[in-house]
Amino acid sequence: MAQAIDRSVPSIDTLNLGHTFAIVLAVVTGLVHLYIGLGFGGPKLILAGVGFLAGSGLFLIGVKRRWLYGLAIPYTLIQMFLWVKMGQPFIRFGLVDKFVQFLFILICGYLLVTDRSPST
Repeated sequence: MAQAIDRSVPSIDTLNLGHTFAIVLAVVTGLVHLYIGLGFGGPKLILAGVGFLAGSGLFLIGVKRRWLYGLAIPYTLIQMFLWVKMGQPFIRFGLVDKFVQFLFILICGYLLVTDRSPST
């Protein structure tokens, strides 16, 4: 007996290129934060990294994607603001990470406007 697949619940099958790009960017910035936080003793950086990775995990298990896009944008903007306010520490990693975060904000904004999948 064949099982019906519930298409109202998002799965990895429903990921498009934009989704994949957003996940990769979130994971990259999350790992950068963890690397710096664990290497140089920064609990705030570790928490920020865990936030990006947790958001990626929530996205993959099907939490409302449009909500995640809407939360990811201010969360990432806050990260950027705090980095500037702290005097731009870890400048080499920081500049690369902020570029990744800038792209992440752009793709999340794009997905917020265009993603009309049933799970959103």
